[in-house]
Amino acid sequence: MSNWRFHGAERLAVANDRGFTLIETLVTMALTAMIAGVLWQAMQQITRIERMLQGSGVNGQLNLVRREWLRDLIQAALVEQIGVPRRFIGDARHLSLASSETLAMPGLGGGPLHIHFETDAATRRHRLMVEVKSSAAMASSEKSETLELLAWAGKEGRLRYLGADGVWIDQWPNPNPNFVPTGDPERFVELKLSALDRRGKTLAEKTERIGQTWQWSPVARKVADNRLLPGEKREIHFALNAPAETDSVVLAVRHIRLTEENAQYMKQDAAHAEKPYAQKIARIEAHYPFSRVIYRETLKLGSGLRTIASAAELERLSAAQQGR
Repeated sequence: MSNWRFHGAERLAVANDRGFTLIETLVTMALTAMIAGVLWQAMQQITRIERMLQGSGVNGQLNLVRREWLRDLIQAALVEQIGVPRRFIGDARHLSLASSETLAMPGLGGGPLHIHFETDAATRRHRLMVEVKSSAAMASSEKSETLELLAWAGKEGRLRYLGADGVWIDQWPNPNPNFVPTGDPERFVELKLSALDRRGKTLAEKTERIGQTWQWSPVARKVADNRLLPGEKREIHFALNAPAETDSVVLAVRHIRLTEENAQYMKQDAAHAEKPYAQKIARIEAHYPFSRVIYRETLKLGSGLRTIASAAELERLSAAQQGR
C-alpha cells in the first residue's frame, strides 16, 4: 500500500512538472497580441487627441483675437457725413466700411474695408474674409490685401444689423426706414434762428429745412431729400449776421404739415371737390393746422439767460400760427 501511494505521488509530481501544452501557449500568445494591439491603438488615439487639443487651444486663442479685432473695426466705423457718399453699406454676406481702427495700422491709413463670407464648395468649409485697401493701393492700381479672419465647418454665417428701433435687419442702410419727418412728402421740419431787438422785432433770421423737396409741375419729381434716419444725429450750424442792437436770439423748430403756397393751390381747386369738402377746403386754414411749434429757446445776449418754452407755451404758439 505504501509503494502504491509513493508511485502515485511521484506520477502526480511528474505530471505537474510538464508545463503548458501547445494549445495553451497558442491561446496565451493570441490573447497577448490582441491586448497589445488594443493598447497600441489606444495610445495612438490618445496622441491624436492631445495634438488636436493643443492645436485647438492655439486656434481658439487666435480666433478670440480675430473676433476682438473684427469687433473693434466695426465699432470704430467712421460716422457718415452729409454730402459724402455712404461708406457703411452691407447685406447678409458683405459689408463695406471705413474704420478709424485702421488709421493706426502702418500702410493702411484709414483705407476702406470689405468684409465678406466665402464657402469652399469641395470641403463645405466657410471663411470670413476682410479685404483691406491700403493707402498706397488706393493711390495706385495695386490689388487689395485679403486676410482670413475665421474658418469653420457647418452652418454658414451671415451679417445682421441692429437699427435704432431695436430691430435686426439683413441690409444696411435699411431699405425701408422710417425717416424723420414721416408722412406726406410735403411735410418738413423748419429750424429758424432769429435775432430780435428789445421790443421783439425781428432784425435778422436764418432758416434751415429738413425734409423732402418736390417739383410738381410739369412732372412730379423729388429734387432733394435730407430727412433724418432713425437714430441719426446731425449738427446744423447757422451763420447769422446779427445787428448791434440785437437783444436776444430765438431758435424755433416747427413741423410744417402744409405750406401756405400749397394751401392756395388747394383753394383754387376747391370747386372740383364734393360739396361737403369743398366748403372746408375753401377755408382750410380754419380746419387744418398748417404747422406746430415743437421747440423754442430764447437766449438773452446781455445776461446769457436761456429760456426753453414749456409744452403749454408751445401749444399756445401753435394755436396762434393756425393757418400759417
